[in-house]
Amino acid sequence: MNDILEELHEYCFENEQALSAVKSCGCFYCMKIFSPDEITY
Repeated sequence: MNDILEELHEYCFENEQALSAVKSCGCFYCMKIFSPDEITY
């Protein structure tokens, strides 16, 4: 699991374009899954 988290961590910033193409995303800190529309920049 740590390998997956390390790989995903590369996409945790400057990812607005990628997030606009998905229906859900998640938080590494609280492990919550939510809609990208809930993110404020």
